[in-house]
Amino acid sequence: MTQQSSQLEIYVDDSAGVIFSPRNTKVTFSSAYPAPGKSEPIEREVFTLVMPTDTLLTFCLNVVKGFAENGQALVGAMVENSELFKTAAAAAEAISSSDAYSTVLEAYSEPSPKRKPRGSKKPVAAKRAARALN
Repeated sequence: MTQQSSQLEIYVDDSAGVIFSPRNTKVTFSSAYPAPGKSEPIEREVFTLVMPTDTLLTFCLNVVKGFAENGQALVGAMVENSELFKTAAAAAEAISSSDAYSTVLEAYSEPSPKRKPRGSKKPVAAKRAARALN
C-alpha cells in the first residue's frame, strides 16, 4: 500500500460545465494558460469532479455559509491586497519606463552574433547592458 505524502492541489480559473443527476453531479473545471506565440490565453479542461449530488449541495451550502460568516474579513483582505497590488503595479510601471530597463531590453533583443554560439546568449546580453549603464 502506498501512502500519499501530500494532498493534491489543482488550480482552476472557471467551471467549464456541470451535469446534474439525482445521484451524482459532474463538474468540469478549466484553466487559462498562455499559448505560445499568441496574445490571448487558451482555456483547457483541467479536471472533472464527480460526486454525489446531495454531498455537492451540502458542500455548496457550507461555502455560502462560510462567505456569509466571514464576509467582513474577506472584504478587508481584498481591500488590503488591492493596495499591495496597486503598489506593486506602480513599481513595475516605474521600472519598465526607466532607462536601465530600456537598455537591458534592447540588449536582449539584439540579433545573435554570426559566430558559432557556445551557450546561452542572454547572460552576454545582460553583461553588455550592465556595461552600457556604467
